[in-house]
Amino acid sequence: MTPLGPAVLAVLFAASSAQAAPVLTVSDGGWRTPVHSANRLPDAPTTAERVAGAVAVFDRAAIVRSGARTLPELLGRIAGVNAFDANGNAFQPTLDMRGFNAQPVPATAVLVDGVRVNEPDFGQVNWQLIPLGDVERVEVLPGPATLFGRGAMAGVLSVTTRRPARGEALTAETGAEGGSFGRRKGWAAAQGTARALDWRVHAVQEREDGWRHQSEGDVKTARLKLGWRPDADSDVAVSYERAADRLRQGGSIIGSELAEDPTRNVSKVETVSHLDMAVVEARRALPGDLSLSVNGSFRARREDTPQNKGRTTLSKGLSNMASRAGTVQLSRSGEALGRAYTLTAGGEAARSVAASESFSSGFDSRTRVRDTASAAFAQAVFDLVPERLTATAGVRYDENHYDYEYWDSFTAFFRGRTAYHRSSPKFGLTYNPHPRWTTYASYAEAFRAPTANELTPLGNGKGQLLNPVQVKTYEAGLRGRPADGWTLSAAVYRGDAIDEVYFDPTVAVPVGGRNVNLPRTRRYGTEEAVSWEGERWGASAGHAWTRAEFASEIALSKAPFVANQLVGKGDSLPMVPEHRGTLEVSYKPAAGWRVATDGLCVGTQNILGDEANQERLLPSYCVANLGVSLERGAWSLGLRGTNITDARYSTRAILSSLSGRAERFYVPAPGIGAGASVAYRWGAEKAAPTARRKTGGYEVVRRAMN
Repeated sequence: MTPLGPAVLAVLFAASSAQAAPVLTVSDGGWRTPVHSANRLPDAPTTAERVAGAVAVFDRAAIVRSGARTLPELLGRIAGVNAFDANGNAFQPTLDMRGFNAQPVPATAVLVDGVRVNEPDFGQVNWQLIPLGDVERVEVLPGPATLFGRGAMAGVLSVTTRRPARGEALTAETGAEGGSFGRRKGWAAAQGTARALDWRVHAVQEREDGWRHQSEGDVKTARLKLGWRPDADSDVAVSYERAADRLRQGGSIIGSELAEDPTRNVSKVETVSHLDMAVVEARRALPGDLSLSVNGSFRARREDTPQNKGRTTLSKGLSNMASRAGTVQLSRSGEALGRAYTLTAGGEAARSVAASESFSSGFDSRTRVRDTASAAFAQAVFDLVPERLTATAGVRYDENHYDYEYWDSFTAFFRGRTAYHRSSPKFGLTYNPHPRWTTYASYAEAFRAPTANELTPLGNGKGQLLNPVQVKTYEAGLRGRPADGWTLSAAVYRGDAIDEVYFDPTVAVPVGGRNVNLPRTRRYGTEEAVSWEGERWGASAGHAWTRAEFASEIALSKAPFVANQLVGKGDSLPMVPEHRGTLEVSYKPAAGWRVATDGLCVGTQNILGDEANQERLLPSYCVANLGVSLERGAWSLGLRGTNITDARYSTRAILSSLSGRAERFYVPAPGIGAGASVAYRWGAEKAAPTARRKTGGYEVVRRAMN
C-alpha cells in the first residue's frame, strides 16, 4: 500500500478544527437529495447541491413506481445510458455511459453494497445476479469517478440492497409474475428486528422461454443479510448471496435470416454459472467527530459453457473467478475558519484470480491471471462561501500487479508479470445562487488497467504489454427546482481518452489479431432532463446528445479483407447512438391507481466492424410501453405491455465475414409483449425514532437524509 493515503489524511485532518459545526442547512423544500456515493464508502454522505457532477438517484419508492422488472430496464430510462443486447437473451444486456459502449470491456464501475461486481476476467457485469426486488437504492454518477478507481471512466453505478430500519416490525412479502415468451417469476422475502439485531432474507427464481429459439433462461438468487446496531454510533451488517443460472443465447443472425424469421437461432450457446458472495460492512463513530467505515468482501463465480455451437465450430469453456477485497475510510465533518467541510481518506486492497480453459476443433487454450491491487484516496469538500460556493478536491493512487500464464495450440506456454500505477485527481466547484438552483464545473481523471483477457488474447499478449487507459473529462452543468413539482438538470462534457484498448485484426499471427492501444479517442456531448409531478399527473423527459470519435488515424481490417479500413480523425466509434431520448407520462385516476406510459427513442449508429464509417448505419428505433398498477391494502397488482406498437428493430449489428464474403450480423429485439404481477405483504413498517449523535456535521447530514 502506498504511503500517500496516510500522508494526505494527516494533512487534511490537521487543518480541521476541534469544534464540529453543521455541514449545511437543509431547506424546507427537501429537494436536495442525499448522495451516498459522493465518497468511496457511504459513511460520509453529502447532498446533491454539493456534488460537482451529474447525479441520478432511485430510492425504493421510485424503483417500485417505475414498474421496471430488472435493473438494466430501470437504468435504461436515463438518456445518457447506452444499452443494447449483444447476446440475444433477456438477462444479459450490455450497458455503459457517456459514449462508451463496453467494447471491448465496460467503462462503468458497478458496485453492490460497496463491492465491485465487474468480473475480473473481462470487466463485464452479469446483471441477472442483481435482483431488483432486493434493491433499496440505486445511485448513478456519470463521468470519471476518481475515488472508485480503475474501470470508473464513464461513471459509477452504486447499488444498495434492502435492510429493515431500526425498530421495524416483522414484515414479509411474496409475489409472482407471468407474461409473454414464457416468462414466470416468483419471489419471497421477510425482514424484521429484535432489539439491536436486524435481518432480511430474499429469494427469487425467474424463468423465460425466450422470444427466439433456444434462448431460455433460468436464474435463482437468494440473499441473507444480518445487521447489528447496538447504539447510534455503531453499525455492522453481514450479507451472503448465492446465485445459480442457466442461460441460452440467441446470438446474431445475418440479414437474410432476419428478414425470413427474426426468432431464428443459428449459434446455439448455453452457459451455467454459480455465484457465492459475502460482504461485511461496519461503521463506527469515533471521538473528535471522526467516523470510520470498513468494507470487506469475498466473491467467487464459476461459469461453465458446455455447449457453444457456432456456424462452423463447436467448443466448450470453463472459467473460475475469485476476488477478495477490503476498503477502509475515515471521515470527518465540521467547520474550519468559519467554513463547513467534509474530509475523507482511506485505502483499498484487492486480489483476484481468473482462470479459464477453452476447447474447440483444432484450438485449445488455458489462461490464469492473478491481479493484486492496492490504492489510497482522499477528498476534501469545503465551503468557500457558506451554503453558496463549495470546492471539492480529491485524488486516488492505484497500483495493479499482474502475474499471468498462458498456453494454446499455437503458442508455447509462457508466463509474465507486469504492473500499472496511476494517480488520478479531481477538482470541482458548485455554486448555489438560490436555494432552488445549483451550478457546477469539474475536472476529473480516471483510468483502467487492462483486464485478464486483454493481456493474453489468444496468446498474442506475449511480448506486447498494454498501457492502461486514461480518461480526462471536463464537465459543467446545472440542476434545480424552478417551481414546486418541477425539477430539471443539464450537463455538457468532454472526455479525452488515451491508450484506449482496441482489437486490431491486421496483426499477422496464426490466429489473427491482437489487442493494441489507440493513441487518442474522445467523447463529448450534452444531457438534459426535466420532470414534473402534480397531484394526479406526472411527466418526465430526457435527452442525450453524444459524440464518440477517433482522435487519431489507425488502420484496421474490413471483413473479409485485410488492412483496407483507414480510420480517420473524427470517425465515429461504433455502437454509440448520437441521440437518445426518453419520455414518461403518468396519471393517478383514483387512490391506489397509477397508469403510466414510457417511451425510448434511439438514433442511428455505426455498427461494429465499421470503424471507418463506410457502411450504412444501424437504423433508429422507438419503443413504447404501457403499465397499470393498483395498491389495495396489502395487495399490489400490475399489468404491463412492452413494445406496444410492435416495432421491429435491432439493437446491435456487426460487420464480419461469412464464407469469405462481408456480411452484416444483427441481434434483433423482441416484438410486442405483456405481463402481469401480483404481490402480498404481511406486517406493517413502524420504525422507531433512531437515536442520533448530538455533535458534528455528520449528524446534520444524517438528519438531512430522513
